[in-house]
Amino acid sequence: MDITINNAEINKAIVQYVAAQGIDIADKRINVEFTVGRKNNGTTATIYIDSESTDVSENLPTEEIVEEVEESIVDTVVDVVTEAASSIFND
Repeated sequence: MDITINNAEINKAIVQYVAAQGIDIADKRINVEFTVGRKNNGTTATIYIDSESTDVSENLPTEEIVEEVEESIVDTVVDVVTEAASSIFND
């Protein structure tokens, strides 16, 4: 089974996670920034909580950011595949 979620659903899940941790998010602006690591570092999310309320949809990444993340993911996959192929053929 594959489940694919979009940016709005990811942001909503993060907001729900923060609330479940006991952090009061009522009337707060929540901004989520994603960082895609290379190799085995994975993806991290930095969550900023401000005193001002906002619609979560404002936190969606721009098309440029999505393209940058996609390119980074492709670069990471290429690095992993290249490393795996190199180890297979060099052993």
